[in-house]
Amino acid sequence: MNWNLFIDDERNVEDVTWAPSCMQEKYRNEDWVVCRNHFEVFEKVYDFGMPMFISFDHDLGEGVWTGHDIVKELVDIDMNTIDCRNKFPEYFDYYVHSKNPIGKANIEGYINSYFKAKARAAEVPFDQTRSDELYNAAMEDDGTGDITVGKMK
Repeated sequence: MNWNLFIDDERNVEDVTWAPSCMQEKYRNEDWVVCRNHFEVFEKVYDFGMPMFISFDHDLGEGVWTGHDIVKELVDIDMNTIDCRNKFPEYFDYYVHSKNPIGKANIEGYINSYFKAKARAAEVPFDQTRSDELYNAAMEDDGTGDITVGKMK
């Protein structure tokens, strides 16, 4: 199911007037599921699968998960599930409408880093043997008794 998710504890889609015009158009012309907290977000994700588009707020109220906490959990779900419905769709996109500049940067940085790493992993297959060789070489005892850094000194 293709669906759009709007995460904000106070605002509705039409309240985000500071977004770029392309987002304003998307907000006006598409249907949105509005979630006010992480409980609602994950209920919808488990009911409908991962959304095609998410608009994030960062600060979702006192003592509750932030938008950054939610994106970390969504990434964790994507990495650890075998159910295709709970993986980010191929053409997934997002926007962070939060007015908290640090929170906005944290969400964008986390999700961008994840998708870059995911793309690299798809291009370069993981080589367990080489990984083990590098780890073992780093952990070799170099005679100083300090095996935590081995040859990495």
